[in-house]
Amino acid sequence: MRIAVNTCRDLMRSKWLRHIDRRVSLSDLPEPAAPFTPPDDAVMRAVLSLPSALRQAVTLRYYQGFSVQEIADMMRASRRTIHYRLQKAERLLKNCLEEWYHDT
Repeated sequence: MRIAVNTCRDLMRSKWLRHIDRRVSLSDLPEPAAPFTPPDDAVMRAVLSLPSALRQAVTLRYYQGFSVQEIADMMRASRRTIHYRLQKAERLLKNCLEEWYHDT
């Protein structure tokens, strides 16, 4: 909570914010060049539905970019265990997202 408060305070103190004209209303802004489409969060929801150990391994590998050895050190597991968890997570995600993939 303190991090969010301090970040907001830093933003309010920044020179960047002082130079922005905040009197412009949303109706005065130009139309967007492309229509806004909200991102499809099916993949993220599928990852979040994984069991904790698998979710941690997937998040660290594919979202944070850590190597298998680094993940093994962080999770206090062997490299073989991390490989197994990643493979199992990939199988589960493939089954879960098969319909999503064919619909896009």
